[in-house]
Amino acid sequence: MGFLLFAARKIQLKREINSKNYELVLIANKLQEATKAVADKQQAISDMQGMINTYSSLFNSQLQQQAYGSLGSLTSSNAAASQLAFQQSSQAATALSGAVNSIFSSVVNAQNKAELARLQAQEQSLDNRKTSIETQLKQLESEYSSYDEAVKQSAKDAAPQFGLA
Repeated sequence: MGFLLFAARKIQLKREINSKNYELVLIANKLQEATKAVADKQQAISDMQGMINTYSSLFNSQLQQQAYGSLGSLTSSNAAASQLAFQQSSQAATALSGAVNSIFSSVVNAQNKAELARLQAQEQSLDNRKTSIETQLKQLESEYSSYDEAVKQSAKDAAPQFGLA
């Protein structure tokens, strides 16, 4: 009778182990996707910063060209005044470019940080779930192993002894 109970529990444990292995595969796939999403987001943030810097320098150079073009219409008798005006307009263009860059960077960085934090939290949650399943799986496999030994011993004990030594 003990043999049947051990065998039934062993079969039940094997089902649980298979179920946990399947769940572990699913979680591992989701974790891999989440890790890739985090890496992609970090790359996108890096690319966005480069793009912001490029557009900022283009904007700055366009403002300086416009300032320089407006100075071309001045006469050469006003050369000193022209030079001073160019320097002031160049400084104003640089300041304006810096302000636009700062505002745009702040908005983009805030959005990116929030999205990255969400993705990292999701990744951490999946990693914790994976660790939990792995722990449960080890316990089930250990119990399965002990029931396997119990089934063997029970079968051995249940076998008839015909007086052979």
